[in-house]
Amino acid sequence: MIASTDIDLPLNTYDEYVDCYSKAYVSGGMVRRIYSKELNQSGRFYHGYSGCPNRYRNLITFDGEPTIELDYESSQVHVAYSMNGLNAWNFISGDPYVPPNADPKHRNVYKALLTRSFTSSNSTQTVRVDDEINTNGLNLNDMLEEIWQMHYQINNFRHQDAHKEITYQESRICLKVIELCNEQGITVLPIHDSMVVKKQHMKTLKEMMVEAYEVLGFV
Repeated sequence: MIASTDIDLPLNTYDEYVDCYSKAYVSGGMVRRIYSKELNQSGRFYHGYSGCPNRYRNLITFDGEPTIELDYESSQVHVAYSMNGLNAWNFISGDPYVPPNADPKHRNVYKALLTRSFTSSNSTQTVRVDDEINTNGLNLNDMLEEIWQMHYQINNFRHQDAHKEITYQESRICLKVIELCNEQGITVLPIHDSMVVKKQHMKTLKEMMVEAYEVLGFV
C-alpha cells in the first residue's frame, strides 16, 4: 500500500525546510526493518520520515490528504509487562512515568530515566547530558530508584540490551497493524511505536491497533 501512495511533507518556509530536512535528514525511500544481529532483536521499521521531528509530522500527507498519527500509550513499559505475562494497569494507577508523590512536572525526566535504562548501563548520565531535558537541581540517582520502585515487576529488563527484546515485540505489533490495515486497503506509515494514516481512517486504525495487540497475545 505504501508503494502506491504519494507521501509528502509540505513545508511553508525555507527555515522549516532547513530545520526539517537538513537536520533530521528526512527524505522518501523504502520502508525497511533493522535488526540487531539476530532476527529476534530490535527489528523496528525505518524509512525517510522516521527522523521527522514531532512538530512536522502532522504536516505529512497521503495522496495530498491530511493524516493523523496514533501511538500506543507508554508502549515500552506495557510491552515489558506483557512479556512478563502481566497487565501493567493491574499494577499502575495513573501515569506510568510519574511515581507516587512525585511532581508531575518532572515526568519527562522520569520517563527518560526509565526508558534509557533499557538501552544504557548509566541512564542517569545519558539524561544529565541531554540538552533537551532540564535536570537542574534534581537528584537523578534518587529519581531513577523511584521510577524503578514503581516498576519493580519488570526489573528483569533493567539492562542495556533490554531494548532489543522490547523493540522487537513492538515491531511485531507494528507489522500486524500494517497487515490488518492493508487488508482493509488502508495505507499506514509506521514511525517507531506510532502509526500514520489518512485522517478518515483514524477510527479503523484504533480498532486495528487494539486487535493487533490482542492477536499477538499482549495484555
